[in-house]
Amino acid sequence: MLDSLIKNVLVAAWDLIGKLQSKEQKSSLNDITSLNNKAMLPKRSELVVNFDEVESNQLLIIFPYLGAKKRGVEQYSRYFLNQRFDVLVLPFSWYDAMWPECGAQIIAKEVAEFLVGNERYEKIVVYAFSGGAYVWGEVLNVMSQDESKYGFVRKRIIGQVFDSIAVMGMETLTVKFPKVIFPKSTFLQRILGKYLRYHTTVLSEYTTQHYLQSFEQLKQYEMVGTSILTFASRDDKISTLDSICDLVYHWRAKGASVDLKLWEKSPHVQHLKYHKDEYEDSLMKYLLNLNVVHYPSKFGRM
Repeated sequence: MLDSLIKNVLVAAWDLIGKLQSKEQKSSLNDITSLNNKAMLPKRSELVVNFDEVESNQLLIIFPYLGAKKRGVEQYSRYFLNQRFDVLVLPFSWYDAMWPECGAQIIAKEVAEFLVGNERYEKIVVYAFSGGAYVWGEVLNVMSQDESKYGFVRKRIIGQVFDSIAVMGMETLTVKFPKVIFPKSTFLQRILGKYLRYHTTVLSEYTTQHYLQSFEQLKQYEMVGTSILTFASRDDKISTLDSICDLVYHWRAKGASVDLKLWEKSPHVQHLKYHKDEYEDSLMKYLLNLNVVHYPSKFGRM
């Protein structure tokens, strides 16, 4: 009886947070008249036009890690903006992760609709960081439900890049995240860990089942069928090497060309900072194979 009451209170609280968040945003979609009449920009997202400011048929979609700063995302965007890519950035909050039905899944539906309405983007590359890969999995789940509507979208996706994929499992959420958020307080780590364990257990139909479904979609190489570039490290405090290798194994077993760039030591989502030359070389090689590097000499320059 008490557990049921607590569960109902939590559901009501998270729903209220979602309504307040939606109210602040006023509308879930914004018209982008500079693209075309059908184009709709997902809420809280930002669309950056390529540095040449030409009408481009190339689009990079960035799914950042939780709480990523704009400046941190921009350092990755520049590699593509220099190559005539427009860049769509989709911020990812704790609410989006903790209450998928009103968060990550809404983002996923809006991204799918944006791509349907922007047929001029014939070459689409996805770049997902940490938990952002979960949101991309939700987009794949949306597209898998209507082949007649989204089949053409999937065929336009030509590449996928993953940096520090964080599979949203129980250990990652309840043990690893708290240590990163409160590195100096074991007390706060325990408090947050206990709540997250309760949250994902009692509210599993609202949370855990969606995380699992999303990463199952990521494993389904046939959904998109592109080559894949993955950055990871053995000592990552959030991403587990086993989970990343499991994804790589499934992709390769299904015939995917997967390049896994693995470092012995490198912090979570900071591989570019600590291994800049290797990171840039791997990324450029991957993009050259996709035939989307128009100005090799400008690669990486602002």
